[in-house]
Amino acid sequence: MKAIIPTIIIISIVLLFCLEINSQELIQDGGFEEITFDKKDTSWYYNNWKSLLYHKKFKSNYGPKFSLYKKELLSQDTNKLLKDVLIDLKTGDTLEYTLRKAYNLLDFKRPYEGDSYLITPNISTKNLTQGKLFQTVNKDSFYRLSFVYKIQSDNIPPKKVEFVVANHIGLFFSEINLSDPKIIIGLRKMNVFLPLQFYINNFTYDKRNKWVPIVIDFKAEKDYKFIIIGNNDKLTDAIEVRPWKGIGCRFDNFSLKKISQSQAKYFYKPVENTEFSEPDNSEKVRSLVELPVVQNLKLKSYYEHIDKAENLIIDKKFKEALAEYCNAFDYKVPFFRDYMNAGKLITKYKVMDSLLIRKFLIASQKVSSNKHPLNEGIEYLQNQDTIFKTSYLDFFKVDPSLENISFAGKIDSTLIRKIYLMSESDQGSRNNRSGIKNADESNYDSILKLYKEYKEISELTIGSWPMENLKVMFLHFSRYENKEWIDLLQTEVMKGNFDNRTFASLVDSYIENNIESDVTKSYYLSNIGYAHHTKYCIPSIEKKLIDEVNKRRAEIYLDPVESQQRKQLYNFRNGFEDFMFYRFFSYDPMNPDSTISEAEAIEQEKEFIENLKMKYPVLKTFEKSKINYDIDFK
Repeated sequence: MKAIIPTIIIISIVLLFCLEINSQELIQDGGFEEITFDKKDTSWYYNNWKSLLYHKKFKSNYGPKFSLYKKELLSQDTNKLLKDVLIDLKTGDTLEYTLRKAYNLLDFKRPYEGDSYLITPNISTKNLTQGKLFQTVNKDSFYRLSFVYKIQSDNIPPKKVEFVVANHIGLFFSEINLSDPKIIIGLRKMNVFLPLQFYINNFTYDKRNKWVPIVIDFKAEKDYKFIIIGNNDKLTDAIEVRPWKGIGCRFDNFSLKKISQSQAKYFYKPVENTEFSEPDNSEKVRSLVELPVVQNLKLKSYYEHIDKAENLIIDKKFKEALAEYCNAFDYKVPFFRDYMNAGKLITKYKVMDSLLIRKFLIASQKVSSNKHPLNEGIEYLQNQDTIFKTSYLDFFKVDPSLENISFAGKIDSTLIRKIYLMSESDQGSRNNRSGIKNADESNYDSILKLYKEYKEISELTIGSWPMENLKVMFLHFSRYENKEWIDLLQTEVMKGNFDNRTFASLVDSYIENNIESDVTKSYYLSNIGYAHHTKYCIPSIEKKLIDEVNKRRAEIYLDPVESQQRKQLYNFRNGFEDFMFYRFFSYDPMNPDSTISEAEAIEQEKEFIENLKMKYPVLKTFEKSKINYDIDFK
């Protein structure tokens, strides 16, 4: 028996359809009539409904908008048309009927009513479509939902079709906009079920290719703003049919209205269908609350606190910065770079707030183990400052409970060894100046296999240095056209396993290497800063473009372009050994081992800037000695 999803108390369902309820309609375009065709009428999309997965647009022969095809049918030779569709004029059928008959025979699937419907074509993957409600569905209120559906399938056994429909097709309500979307891409790649709240439970094989009505009454346990309709998993079995075929579903005439408790009387009960039992899905069947929404909202909160902390450091508000780091660590086990930056506030800037230090030490325990590479961070911080070492030991002496905090990860030494071997091949080919492409191609295939083989690859399973080795290899992959790794890492970013800051830089490196060398036309604008000796330069960028890029950055919880540039200026002014925020091109010929003179360094700098101006005529230039960290893009 499929468990009833706790987010909504289901009260009723029945095979009734046309019921008059005197309340406002809550679903926008429930008949899916408002669609837009491309200029050539070869594809179309819904205006008020957003596809969350593969099918953003549909081919014209799927057949919405009969009225748009009427003209096309009329333009054909009438006698030939009538002959082709075997219509005898003596029967007295109207031309309208004849046209509609031709419309259907020409593979234009006729909707239940009106000109269109919601389509989930015969596919082998999830396909979901989201609509926004006119008004919020309010917690504790009662509602009536009605619609019609039609199931179509290829040559699949009847019981299999019934099983798939009963277990995979339906709908759910959401308080969160899932069409804002890279999380849905990650969800697809993680092969996770969505927790449908209502399943199609009145289908039998004899109803195939027929419109079937449903009415559902329910009480909402939350406030909802969106309705999501479709199938939540694969709708075919490659063993039984060709992998690009499957089961399709059509939806039409959706209606959602508020009712009184006394009107609620159509009972819903999920169908028990175990004849075609599937493998245990305990790992992939998860609540929407956990994945991707809340998990990603936690990740979003983590990055927001990190951004605040880094900007507070720039403003020299070190205690407040440590507090923000500790707040971030409440949402996620820290990335090593963030953990180290927080530790430096204690060791270097003497933030001796006992409560904050205790919170930091708790985070330290979560990323520390005697056998874990991240333990190097604590050892480093202890060696940097005797006060920190004393505080660290004293806290554990005073508060033994800190010793019981379990390490958050599980080190995989075999995985680490595999990464180190690939790194040796990567660096060895470059040191020898031979076989670089062969090494990269081999490592590329091996890393993709690793991500399929291992459940998690993160700093908590391999440590910080092996992760740095991986990042370097991904940087080398960005020089080639193959971009499968981008989708892979995007999923890892949304799971919190891979740093979004590094990911953005890698994507932009790919674009600069393969598509457009102009950094101002990159996807995230993460590589636009250049520093040489005493000057830092940024190509001039229109504010409109900055705003567009910031929307893309927000999708992966990356701080705005303005904030990143502020931090890069801080690193340029103070050096990377202080705090590590962002990596960028920086070169100072006056390094400790250099024999170059100041005059020669300035001459080099002038030449560097002139070369930049050949590509970017307008540069924003900042002097190291008098930097204003706030950049105004206009």
